[in-house]
Amino acid sequence: MGRALERLYAEMSEQPEVARRLIDAPPSVLETVARSVRAAPPRAIVLVARGSSDHAATFGRYLFEVRNRALTSLAAPSAFTLYGSGPDLRDTLVIAVSQSGRGEDVIAVIRAARRAGARTLAIVNDTASPLASEAEWVVDIAAGPEESVPATKTVLAQMTVLALLSSRFGVLAKPDERARATTPGADGSGARLAVAPTAPGDRRAPDSATAESAAGALRAEHVRAPEQGSSARAAGSEEDARGQPGAGGDSRADQPRLTVGVDACEREAGAAPDRTTSTQSGASGDVPATPDERSPTEAASLAALPDALGIALSREAEVRAYAQELAQVEHLFVVGRGFAYPIALETALKFEEMARLHAGAWSSADFLHGPVTLVGPAHPVLALDAGGRSTAQVLEAVRTVADRGARPLLLRVGRIEASAELPALTVACDLEEHHAAMVLLVLGQLLAREVAVARGLDPATPPGLTKVTSTR
Repeated sequence: MGRALERLYAEMSEQPEVARRLIDAPPSVLETVARSVRAAPPRAIVLVARGSSDHAATFGRYLFEVRNRALTSLAAPSAFTLYGSGPDLRDTLVIAVSQSGRGEDVIAVIRAARRAGARTLAIVNDTASPLASEAEWVVDIAAGPEESVPATKTVLAQMTVLALLSSRFGVLAKPDERARATTPGADGSGARLAVAPTAPGDRRAPDSATAESAAGALRAEHVRAPEQGSSARAAGSEEDARGQPGAGGDSRADQPRLTVGVDACEREAGAAPDRTTSTQSGASGDVPATPDERSPTEAASLAALPDALGIALSREAEVRAYAQELAQVEHLFVVGRGFAYPIALETALKFEEMARLHAGAWSSADFLHGPVTLVGPAHPVLALDAGGRSTAQVLEAVRTVADRGARPLLLRVGRIEASAELPALTVACDLEEHHAAMVLLVLGQLLAREVAVARGLDPATPPGLTKVTSTR
């Protein structure tokens, strides 16, 4: 094993401790940002990133829209840098996600947001970076140096920070409540309706002046000076592209049944399941309750996450069995749904970076709207299941693939039930769906790395790529 490959193995192995540090001692600025957002909920949350960080940002979008019910968008940096335009960012929270903090187009969006008066947050691995100097608030993901070109531990750290931030937001003000706070007076004068200060936990929007005063006070509370921190550099393509798989694969008859049971996972991870909180998949159901890092289920799931990541890393032998099959193909579909969809995006990128294997990532819903027509005996599909409300839809896609005579490979993590009909590499643990998705991330990294090794390639040094990719 060469030095570069040893370094990649070491960086990947650090992921449980990276997550544990953030969970055990969350950056204090997260609460500062959350207090500002709770006092004056933004009109929208806008995330901006490139490459692997963009996939972490997509994960953040699912967190904020599903768990916080906040209107959330991914910015198109080209709107600002190429077209000199871009949306109105007033009254928004703009979050930049970057490993190196040196992407010029990401910095440009943050600058535009500051000019518009938006609140801005940078999530970086280098607090001395140009991006950190532009943002109002800065979160250091503290992943330590990451020298390998493919990003691994920094992506996990970014997702962990976004999950911690979401858990502090609660359910943000509803649009009708915000509208009532800005209703013109009866005389048509346009006077704003004053809303009295509310009790803790009440999500009614305060009146405009009060909200802005509160937000300003909280922003002033955190006067940030750049400080020296660990530096890491971003890797990844400028824009996500959905590819079209080609040939490769075999029948599903010989698929290994690779499962670790719930009890074993609980013993290894130390997670004591509460069966009353298990999430059943498939039904639309009620909107999830207000997320709160202090709630028993969220707290227990967060506490169990680092050990679950360690269990995933220990599954190298089972992962290699899958890798031997995928080493022979040149094209691959990677599908997921809900919180597993951003993981599919990142896993597909890792196959392309590490193993030089053409991989197209799709939501399982979009997959069934078109790309499934390409599926056949020679077209392998890797499906990702995070064990929550998205499970039924992912398994539907897997069954469709199998019915077409293609080869479905399935990775499953979280609150799942084993199925003899659908063999899978499984880590069954009592994790919330969004936390289980982060364990899937690590399994996907492992699989891409082992496919590269099986193909005789060095996954740590993809040709034509550098650690920092700065685009305009």
